Amino acid sequence: MKQKYLFSFGMLICGTLGVCAQSSIVASGGDYSVAQGATVAVTVGQPAVETFSESSGSVLLGIQQDFSDVEFAIATKPIPNITVELGQSKDINLTDYFVSNGMLAYSATSSDNDIVKPIVNGTMLSFELSEIGTARIIVVAVASDGQRFPASFTVTVEESEPVTDATKEHLIVLYGNACTLLNMEYDRKNENINLEHQILYDLTEQAKDVLLSTSATNKEVEFLNSQLEQSMSNYIRLLQPTAIYDVVTDVKIMVKGHTVCISNIQGKHVAILDITGKKIYSCHNAESIEAIVNVAGTYIVMVGEVRKTIVIK
Repeated sequence: MKQKYLFSFGMLICGTLGVCAQSSIVASGGDYSVAQGATVAVTVGQPAVETFSESSGSVLLGIQQDFSDVEFAIATKPIPNITVELGQSKDINLTDYFVSNGMLAYSATSSDNDIVKPIVNGTMLSFELSEIGTARIIVVAVASDGQRFPASFTVTVEESEPVTDATKEHLIVLYGNACTLLNMEYDRKNENINLEHQILYDLTEQAKDVLLSTSATNKEVEFLNSQLEQSMSNYIRLLQPTAIYDVVTDVKIMVKGHTVCISNIQGKHVAILDITGKKIYSCHNAESIEAIVNVAGTYIVMVGEVRKTIVIK
């Protein structure tokens, strides 16, 4: 007769049960480690002999049994409570919280659908937010043999903070700088550059949608700003040559450590801006310039109509 063993501990569990909550669950031998508060359920062909010992604040679980015939195993960890602004979206991948060696079907209910309505699509859980308030969500993972494994957490919906002028202006500057970067020539055979180019392009499309939106929240725009800054820095590091030369205007820009060397034969106005668009250096009518930039980061060098992006490391 098949027997099921359910182990639930409030501390680290180590052993040779063939269960690994950190990656995947296998049906036979191997070590497993389950995070604090996790539950491990195992169905085996014959009874197991269990021995327990404490060591360094952990519980060591020794199983004197060959588990090569494990029929079903699942490890679960708590789903954290969520706070989200009205108008924002939030998705949860349920496989991050239910790890199994078998197929699971998921369902979800809310204590108040007028505030939060859960929507399950395969292994993804999303929410339809309607009102300010808090609702408790119960997710149930159902195994092929009918076993049910519930998890509970709360979703709190807060009033969204309108986008501030400063946050929106920052996004406008970043959007313009990102578009400039995307229009620069690059080595299309370089897979890393191609990948970063696509990431930056996708973010600029998101930025365009947000700038046109009337429902974007301040947190949403701030988060997008940080993503754009990071993506631009990553992309520029891949593009950065030893020197930038513009044939039309005879402008040459070189970076030597923290020094930006500019050959400006036509004596046009020179400015260096940080990634937010703030001017940190300005000069008129100088043909040869060496500007010291003390802080590492991404900068924009403007020489007349020439606009180039550099990285100080």
